Amino acid sequence: MVPITKKAFMPGELVHTNQIMVLLGDNYFLETSAKQAQAICSRRLNECDKLLEELQKELELVQGWKSQAKELEEESEGCKDIREEYTEQELESWRKNHRESVRRERMAAAKSDKGVSSKPEQSDEDLWARLEELEVREALEKEWEEESSGDERVDEEDGEDEDEDEDEDEDE
Repeated sequence: MVPITKKAFMPGELVHTNQIMVLLGDNYFLETSAKQAQAICSRRLNECDKLLEELQKELELVQGWKSQAKELEEESEGCKDIREEYTEQELESWRKNHRESVRRERMAAAKSDKGVSSKPEQSDEDLWARLEELEVREALEKEWEEESSGDERVDEEDGEDEDEDEDEDEDE
C-alpha cells in the first residue's frame, strides 16, 4: 500500500526508487538520480542563503538611514522656519520698484555702450602703422635679450680662461 494522504492508501509497487523528478522552473522537470537531486537542492539552498545575506545587509542599511533620519528630526525640533509676512500691496510695490530699477540699469548700460562705440574708428593706414611700430619694438626687445644673454656667456668664458691660466702657472 502506497500512502497518498494521511488517511488514504492505494495499492502499488515502488519502481525505480533512485529516480527523482526535479523542477527546473517554468514547469520543466528533469528526471535525475537522488545524488544529483541532492546537489541541485544544495546549490539552490546556497543561492537562497546568499540572497538572504544580501537582504540582511540591505535591511541594516535601511535601518541605519531610518535612525539617521530620526536623529535629524530630533535635532531639527529646536529649529524654526524663517517666514516673512507680507501683503499683496507690499509685493506689488516691490515688483514696481524692481521693474523701475531694472529699466534704469538697462538704460545706463545702453548709454555706456553708446559712449564706447562713439570712439572714432581708426583707418587702415593707422592700424598698419601701429602694427609696424609693434613689430619694430618686438625685434628690438629680442636683440636686447640676445645681447644680455651673450654678455653673461662672455663673462662665464672669461672666468674659465682665468682659472685655466692660474692652473698652468701653478704647474710651472
